[in-house]
Amino acid sequence: MSDTGLVVDPAAVVDLSFPIDPGHFRWRHERQVVDRLDDGGPFETSRFGMSAHAFTHADAPSHVAQDGAALHEVPVRTWVGPATILDLGHVGPGEPVTAALLEQAADAVGALPAEEILLLRTGWDQRRDIATPSYWQDAPWVDRSGAEWLAARRPRAVGFDFPQDEPIRRTLAGEPGAAREFVTHDVLLRHGIGLVEYLRGLDRLPPRVLLVAAPIALTGSDGGPARALALPLPDVSHHRTTTERQS
Repeated sequence: MSDTGLVVDPAAVVDLSFPIDPGHFRWRHERQVVDRLDDGGPFETSRFGMSAHAFTHADAPSHVAQDGAALHEVPVRTWVGPATILDLGHVGPGEPVTAALLEQAADAVGALPAEEILLLRTGWDQRRDIATPSYWQDAPWVDRSGAEWLAARRPRAVGFDFPQDEPIRRTLAGEPGAAREFVTHDVLLRHGIGLVEYLRGLDRLPPRVLLVAAPIALTGSDGGPARALALPLPDVSHHRTTTERQS
C-alpha cells in the first residue's frame, strides 16, 4: 500500500442498512408484482410505494427548508467518503446526547477533519428491536447543544444508529412536535449537512471507515431510501510511522 493509495478489502464490507420489511408496524408500504414469469411474461416485475423517510434513508435540506436543496440537487460526495465513528455506547435509554458527550467521544478518536462524515454509534440497534415501539420510545436523543456541536464541525453528513430527535416519541403517539424541536433536522439540514438515519451494525466497525450511503436519485424529493455500506479504512497513522522507520 502506498501513502497516496486507498486499499480496502471488498470482503470486509459491512451493510449498515435495515431491510425494508413490508410488515413493519410503523413503516407499512405497498408492494405488488405486476408481471409474473409464472404467467408467461418475459420478466418478473414488481412495483412498490413507501415513505421517503422509512427504514435506512437520507434526508435532503428540502425536508425542513422550502428553499433547501432537493435530493437530486445534493452532491453525491455528501453521502460517500471517509467517516469517523463517535462512540456513544455508554449513553443510556432516554438520555440526551449533549455537546459535552460528543466532545468526549471526539477526544477519544483525535482530530476530526472538516467535511468528513460523522457517524454516531450508540449500539441502539442491539438494545431495542426496530420492529417494536420501544425502539423509539426508549431511545437516547441529541439535544440542541449536541446538534450545534455537530454543525460546528462542518461534516458533509451525519449518520445515526438511533432515532435522534426527542419529539419523535411523541410523533409515534400521534402528537406532532414543532419543527424546531427536531433539533438535528433544524440545525444540520438548515446548514446543508445531510442526514443518514436508521443505521445498524456500527459496533462492527473501527473508528474510521469508508462510507457509501447514497440515496436513490429521486428528482425533487426531500429524502429517499439508501443502502448504507461501510469498509474499514487502514490505520494511516500507523502506516506512516512504519514507513518513516523503514526509510
